[in-house]
Amino acid sequence: MTGHSADGQWDESVDALLESLAVSMGLAPGEPAPIDRIIERLSGSPVEFKADRDSLERIARERRYTGSNHTVMLSLYDILGPDSDFGMEYGIRAIEAFGRDPKKIAALHSPDRLVEYVIATADGATDEGLEELVKLKDALLHEGSFRLSRWERQNSRYRNDQTLIPSVVLVAGEIASLLKDFDMRNAPDFGTPEFIAYGEKWVMRWKAHAAIVLAYQAQGDNPANPEAMEALAVYESLTGSYDAPGFEHGLMKAHFKIKYGADKPVTGEVPEELKADVNVMGQLNLHHTMDDFYRAIYFGTKKPAWKIHAEQEKQEQARQARAEALIDEMFSDPWTRCENELRILGINKEYSHEAARAAYRRGVFSHRETFVRMDVGTPEYAAAMKETAAFISAWKKLEPLYDAKSNQEAATANA
Repeated sequence: MTGHSADGQWDESVDALLESLAVSMGLAPGEPAPIDRIIERLSGSPVEFKADRDSLERIARERRYTGSNHTVMLSLYDILGPDSDFGMEYGIRAIEAFGRDPKKIAALHSPDRLVEYVIATADGATDEGLEELVKLKDALLHEGSFRLSRWERQNSRYRNDQTLIPSVVLVAGEIASLLKDFDMRNAPDFGTPEFIAYGEKWVMRWKAHAAIVLAYQAQGDNPANPEAMEALAVYESLTGSYDAPGFEHGLMKAHFKIKYGADKPVTGEVPEELKADVNVMGQLNLHHTMDDFYRAIYFGTKKPAWKIHAEQEKQEQARQARAEALIDEMFSDPWTRCENELRILGINKEYSHEAARAAYRRGVFSHRETFVRMDVGTPEYAAAMKETAAFISAWKKLEPLYDAKSNQEAATANA
């Protein structure tokens, strides 16, 4: 069977290729090339047989495949590319024949238009339609190894390319949009059948947003690219966390630095609420998150409860000691507390106010040379100034006591 080009005329170069292939394949020499059988054989060639793939593309662009092999149709969809109307027709016919198998779609090189077709024809308002989209999203994630780390994808036998990223974003975005009104803050009463059904939809929603993060972080050489950063911020606003299986450390760390301003120099004391829980670095705890891990690195860890309690107890003991000392001071003989000052001035509490003042003035006069010394800056000068200052300070502390004593004596005499 042969075909015609778009203008209805035979393409001699393609005809010659078909005749040559027919002879090499032992297919009816001398008769019009059996196009369908040639296409079927070429589509079964390994990808590394570039000559066969090139021949198949030349033929497929100018001749129609009229056979019924749906695997061949999917090959033609990939060969012709998503912009080809013929390729799209082959793809739709094959996918419908395969029961819209998501694995078949995910195995394609560029399934974007078929993904759009499935989204457009799946009734997302029903559980069946939503389930179909979820299965397609999961198949794309698995086929593209998006749940593996960047290092694992580069060193594994699994598919590692970025052609599936747009498809993942398409279907995951559609799921997220369909479920945008599901929020656990508005969930039905806990434990009811309605709550369980509502919770299942909520899980589908946040997993769709997680899939968008997984896809975007795989594009380019930097997982913390603008699209991935934006998708992660949306995920955190929805779930309260930026930590999920498969999220790259480079992406999460970049988000952490922006969130806490950890990319700026730390000045002053780090607020306690920024620090991580104690032992997050050395103790396995399923409740610890990457946020705890990064805060431990950048801000340190909080004091353990026992240590805080011990410090509070020590502070309380010190407070009680100060209070007791103050009470003792209030009820003790003030002259006893000033024994050192009395010694410095060379007087005692039996002195009258006038006699004590006279002793002080004589002492100040004897220290007058301190203020005119010429050896400023020497140890001797510093020692002399210290002694003079102590002498003056001693009188300032004692004078109120002598004044009170003088007033008391006067009052007693007048009584």
